[in-house]
Amino acid sequence: MQPVDQIKSYLDGKTKIAAFYDTVTKDKQLQAYIEQATDIPPYTNDGDLLLYILNQNPAAVASDINIKDALAKFLKVMGIEHQVDQTSLDRYELVLDATPAWLSLPDSYIDILLENIPTTLGRTARVKAIKNKISDEFRYLKKPPKWLQEPAWIFAGDRPLIFIGQLDLGDLLHDDAQVYVFFDNSNQAFLTVKQCA
Repeated sequence: MQPVDQIKSYLDGKTKIAAFYDTVTKDKQLQAYIEQATDIPPYTNDGDLLLYILNQNPAAVASDINIKDALAKFLKVMGIEHQVDQTSLDRYELVLDATPAWLSLPDSYIDILLENIPTTLGRTARVKAIKNKISDEFRYLKKPPKWLQEPAWIFAGDRPLIFIGQLDLGDLLHDDAQVYVFFDNSNQAFLTVKQCA
């Protein structure tokens, strides 16, 4: 298969990201074809498009979205017609719409979360089902964390821990700082995250 056909097959959803990524790492002809892309902002800001792709995690939902966007822009610059499958983007946006501001879900958890939500439901019903699942699994004693930086909920494997609360460390440290306390019910252990503003 010619490099352009491999890219088009990935973009239109016939080839999954893991298989495409594997091919990119091994196929010198495909690598040379992708290296033609010299200016595909923001993907080539720190190097070439091939390096951008190789630095992605093929298991991450966001990587699939970003690689598809970069390659779609590349083919557009090359004047090659193509179709882009939006399944990953639709799934990602569905989860974003259902996720509260105090939570940022890891990609591995997004896959687990979505595998139990029937695709036969309408979008509104799926968002509600995801919100309910998040509410059931991301437990806290009194109220959710108020993060100083990006949300950093602690997991044990793929299982979110219970949020106990947060403590102000401003008097101990010379910055605005908080420590967030989580509890792992499986081994009766407390774990913490510290953030400074």
